[in-house]
Parts: sequence; structure tokens; C-alpha cells
Amino acid sequence: MLHTAFPDFRIAVEDIVAEGNMIVVRSTISGTQRGPFAGLPASGKKLRIQAVDIHLVEGGKIQKTWHTEDWMSGLRQLGAFGQ
Repeated sequence: MLHTAFPDFRIAVEDIVAEGNMIVVRSTISGTQRGPFAGLPASGKKLRIQAVDIHLVEGGKIQKTWHTEDWMSGLRQLGAFGQ
């Protein structure tokens, strides 16, 4: 669905911080809306939002992940709230 709405969809890792058995990854998600998304028609507008992943590592493997993406800012950029 994301690649249909944003054919140039990209995730770029900005920072990786590790302490003990926790790893935090901050990334930027970007793309240009070329198809419908979240009830919005294709707009040609660019999207750029932040994502954060926190990984708990035990025994050399990721055991748990917490993930957040700032889609409220993304929807605002796409004009969902009457900019």
C-alpha cells in the first residue's frame, strides 16, 4: 500500500545508539504521494516524517521492539487538516 501511494518511499537511518542490551534507531521516512493514501487522493506532495525503533537484544537476537512513526505530521504535510 505504501509503495503504491509513495512509489519513491524511502527509509533512511539517521542515528543508532546502543547502551547495554538496548538499541535505538532514529530514521526518516520520505516519499511523494502519487496515489491515494489514508482517504486522501494523490496530491503530488512530499512527505517527510520521523520514526523511532527501540530494540531489546538478548542472546544476540532482538527479543522485543517498540516502534513509533509520526504520521500525524505526515498527514498534515499531505493536507489532511486543511493547511
